[in-house]
Amino acid sequence: MQSSKSRVSEEVRVDLGVSGLPLVDTSKVPVLLVRSCQEPMASTRPPQQPPAPTSLVDHTLRTAPLNVVYGSLASTALGAAAGAASGVVRDQPAIPAAFKTALRTGVFSFSFFSIREYALIPLLTHLSLHPSPLPPTPSTPSAPPPNPHTANLLPTTLSALLAGTAFSAYQRPAPLSSPALHARAGLTLALGCAVLQGIVNEADLVRIRMLLRGEERARAKRFEEAVEGAGAGAGAAAGAGTGPAPAGAAPRMTTDLTHQVATTPALAPSDPGRETFSERSDRLLSSAWQWTKARASALSPLTKLDEDEYVRRLEERLRRVEEQRERTRVEREELEKVAERLEEQRRLREGRE
Repeated sequence: MQSSKSRVSEEVRVDLGVSGLPLVDTSKVPVLLVRSCQEPMASTRPPQQPPAPTSLVDHTLRTAPLNVVYGSLASTALGAAAGAASGVVRDQPAIPAAFKTALRTGVFSFSFFSIREYALIPLLTHLSLHPSPLPPTPSTPSAPPPNPHTANLLPTTLSALLAGTAFSAYQRPAPLSSPALHARAGLTLALGCAVLQGIVNEADLVRIRMLLRGEERARAKRFEEAVEGAGAGAGAAAGAGTGPAPAGAAPRMTTDLTHQVATTPALAPSDPGRETFSERSDRLLSSAWQWTKARASALSPLTKLDEDEYVRRLEERLRRVEEQRERTRVEREELEKVAERLEEQRRLREGRE
């Protein structure tokens, strides 16, 4: 190792001397070269991803707190909105009703999500009644894919049963109620939460299917546009007499499909069969907004005028004013003539007397 380092130092010393530069101590040149080569590589290295969970406890400690906080906050917000709405319907102050309902919903949702995330999901996963979130290992066989229609259905139902029973026992102490009443309340909440979990699963499935359908349409559209562009380029080359396209053009046409996402033009409204989910949503929202705007402008007493329409309306108003002035002048002349006749008749009457 020392001999190779001294050899590199001697070569660098000779090169520096030949180039006319002053000789320097090159005992640290190899170390500096290695460091200078490693620093750019370290700067361009992507950030390290957090390691995968190694056990079920590790996965629970990573995911459970966020799930409990998000679920509790969402349930509290929904409870506050429902409480405010019920207060308005019952002709009561909305803020106290919303606060009371939000407090009760928050306590129940926190208990529900805590029991589900920290106790039931790990227990059911250990008993093989819930799909394992851990990546498969060579020692463990790969489990079949879970059914998306029944995802989290069993832990949600059991957690609602336990949390509902405990919440009912807390709200109504033992001397005033029986355990059967608490169990019935827990069963009612369990059925309600199971129905809500099923609705959430189906809505998530619909969302995934829409996204997949949009991605398939976008992929088919990019492929068709790439084929049309390649055909147009080949036709232009043949017309110019440059000969057929090279053999490497066909693979390039398929490999360039991933780079055309940002430059793909928007679809025309007359081609709804090839629209993606986002494009269809934008088109429907735009058409709904235009329809609402047209209806509002038709019902509104105020209308927007351009300059020509404004000038035309001013000229029409001026014409009406001129006509009114002319009628007023004619009526005034007629009244003056009538007044003159009346004055003449009065004078004649006074002369006879």
